[in-house]
Amino acid sequence: EQYKHVDMARELAEHNGAEGDLEADYQAASDHLNLVQTALRQQEKIGRSEADLDELQIRLEEQNEVVAEAIERQEENEA
Repeated sequence: EQYKHVDMARELAEHNGAEGDLEADYQAASDHLNLVQTALRQQEKIGRSEADLDELQIRLEEQNEVVAEAIERQEENEA
């Protein structure tokens, strides 16, 4: 009977240790998931920013063309 209790106590201690390990593994996986999700959101923001930059570059080039044409017309008018 006493051996049975000792065996059960040992088994309970093993289960408690395994439970602690599982909780630590779960927390590590949860932390990793949060990092991955944050990285994905940052990648999405970077993608949107790159698209915005491309659009701004096009608009800047268009504005530079307008300025160049205006300068050319001004020079023609002054001549």
